[in-house]
Amino acid sequence: MGIINPIAKWDLKRNKWDYSVKYEEVGKSYSYINYSDDRENVNYIIFSPGVRMENVENSNNALDKNLQIESILKHFNSLEDKYNIKMQLMDKDAPIIEEAKLQAQLVDRLSIDNKTKSITLVGYSKCGVMNFYVPSFFKNEESFKKTNIINIATPYTGTIMASNKLIFKTFNKGLIDKLKSKKISYILSKKFKKFYENTSSNSHMDYDISIPNGITEDKEHLYDKNFIRNVFRRENVDSIKKVKRFVNVSTGVDKNTLRNAIKSFNIGNIELYLMEKYILKNKSDGIVSIDSQLEVEKHINVKSKKIKSCTHNVHSDKRCLNDLLNIIDETINAKKYIKK
Repeated sequence: MGIINPIAKWDLKRNKWDYSVKYEEVGKSYSYINYSDDRENVNYIIFSPGVRMENVENSNNALDKNLQIESILKHFNSLEDKYNIKMQLMDKDAPIIEEAKLQAQLVDRLSIDNKTKSITLVGYSKCGVMNFYVPSFFKNEESFKKTNIINIATPYTGTIMASNKLIFKTFNKGLIDKLKSKKISYILSKKFKKFYENTSSNSHMDYDISIPNGITEDKEHLYDKNFIRNVFRRENVDSIKKVKRFVNVSTGVDKNTLRNAIKSFNIGNIELYLMEKYILKNKSDGIVSIDSQLEVEKHINVKSKKIKSCTHNVHSDKRCLNDLLNIIDETINAKKYIKK
């Protein structure tokens, strides 16, 4: 449905962007999927779901379906204002802070166009942390005046799910506590580790949102330990306060989550519910703890919005997605960020 536009591939050897993206690296590169060419008197909405094309077997149609893009486009096409929808895809190897700089460059280019009414950055999970850095790299004042930022299920203090030193031990211990069998727990843990390492980027894209000291020594060269540690640095906080509006959205599972997942036969949400209940045991959305999602309230005068009974995969549930779209609508039409 959308048209993918590869921008750059991070070169790990030279630690810099390569803007001549090779065909075989498109799925691993920093890219945008464009769903509209409308550029006159328009509101831009840039979704950053924290994935790369490689996650969905190089098929942007599969990605569109997974993220319910058809429903999103239908929603915004039904409104009076004009909307230009884009999706930002992550580079497999780039430090996330470097991706924040590229995102800021795009906003700077869009904001100086008089035909741009607003720019709304919708960041999920790790891209919520990325979005918190973005305004600190703006080069012009128009970017602050026109930009809204909406962060969803953001691991501001990191997440154990990105911490390869800790997640396997935690998973195995949770299974032993529940199953009371070390043998079965070992077999299931081994399968989980294989699945985890096959789906993870095993690089900056995932490791940068590890909790401090959560990455094994052999992977530390692929880990920016300062990314999470410095998320609330003064430059970020001061810059976030200058944007048109900042909204933080939290998600979390409960009994209704499981009931709804079973009713719709949503295997992914059932798995996240079980992950929260038996492995993480720390009030989370199955991936990120609620405490981590709400950490921003200690640094900025905001009251987070909550999408109830929702797993980390917000787009996998129609009700959760509709709640999010309503938040986006409210944000674009507001003048200031939410205050307590």
